[in-house]
Amino acid sequence: MTDQTLFPSISHPKTREDIWKRLESVDTPILSLRTFFQDIIYLDVTCKAMRKLLFPSLERKSTNQVTIDRTLGGQCPAGASLSLQEVSQRTQQGLLELWRFSFQYGLEITGTGRRLLDKPEQLNDPSLVRNEPIWISPPAVLRHFFWLAQQEGFTVPSLPNPEPQPMSLPTPQSRESLQNTDCDETVTRRRGIPYIDMVDADRFALEKDRLWEP
Repeated sequence: MTDQTLFPSISHPKTREDIWKRLESVDTPILSLRTFFQDIIYLDVTCKAMRKLLFPSLERKSTNQVTIDRTLGGQCPAGASLSLQEVSQRTQQGLLELWRFSFQYGLEITGTGRRLLDKPEQLNDPSLVRNEPIWISPPAVLRHFFWLAQQEGFTVPSLPNPEPQPMSLPTPQSRESLQNTDCDETVTRRRGIPYIDMVDADRFALEKDRLWEP
């Protein structure tokens, strides 16, 4: 901050001093743009997954100025016996569940591959390798995703493929059976597309009943 590496375009001393005081009051990690540009790749995967639920005419709109939530929310018909507040609350809960599922299975829904380990020898390193992941069919996950959206009250495109259909998803490994769940990952492993050896740990952390735990 002193040599103006941070916020170089702001030169007024008092303004810079005020900004620095604000920064010092933040007691959580402040993400850098370097990690942001990596993380946004992963966020883009979840957005692509959510857009698959939109009608083609509305999908183009969601890439412009209208958010995916608002566009998809318009596909949630109001119930005759529900108030506007109840419909809004139900829609919001449904959107949260669909976003959660997109984070949990978005890579499968969009056909995006996870990152491989940096070095092949790490595959044989018990301190790094987790359990052998349970691979599932991307088309089956996509059909389940459409079915889940219908269960949450949304109208999804009527397409011959994928036809909404529930599937029995694999039960993520319990915390006790995963290695190194109490160890922090390095920054390089925490940003961007997840690594291939973290499939079970990611699915476990993003389980519906577990995600909202303290």
